[in-house]
Amino acid sequence: MALYVESSAILAWIFGEAAGDHSRKIINSVRPVVSSTLSVLEVERAVRRALSTRAITESDAVKLQGLFRSVCRGWEFMEMTPEIQRRAAEPFPVEPLRSLDAVHLATVLSFLELYNDLAVLSFDARIRDNLIALGVPQV
Repeated sequence: MALYVESSAILAWIFGEAAGDHSRKIINSVRPVVSSTLSVLEVERAVRRALSTRAITESDAVKLQGLFRSVCRGWEFMEMTPEIQRRAAEPFPVEPLRSLDAVHLATVLSFLELYNDLAVLSFDARIRDNLIALGVPQV
C-alpha cells in the first residue's frame, strides 16, 4: 500500500499533538510515502507561525524543521502541475472547500494514477469527507 500524507497528519506528529503518535506509527510502517510539495510549504509556514506567535522557541523551531526533514527523507513529492491546478479549481463532492485542501485532493487523485493501492492519512475533516465521497481509502 502507498500512503499519501496530508499536512495535518505531518503537523500532528511534529508538534506532538495527540493524533501525532498515530501518524508516526502509520508513516513508519508504510512504503512508499507520498505527498504534495504543498505539504512542505505548509509545515514550514506552521513552524514559522508558531515561532512568530511565541508558541515555540527558536531552538524548538530548528528541532521541528530537522524532525520534518528527517521524517520526509525518501518520500515522493508531487509538484502542483497545471493539471493539478485545473482539477483543484473544479468542484469536489463536498463543498465549500479551501484552495489548499483542493490542491491536496487533486494531488491525491494524480497519485492514484500511479498507485492504485493508495490510502490517505489526514486529520482534516473537509479532506476526509471528500475522500469518502470520492471512494478513496483512508488510514
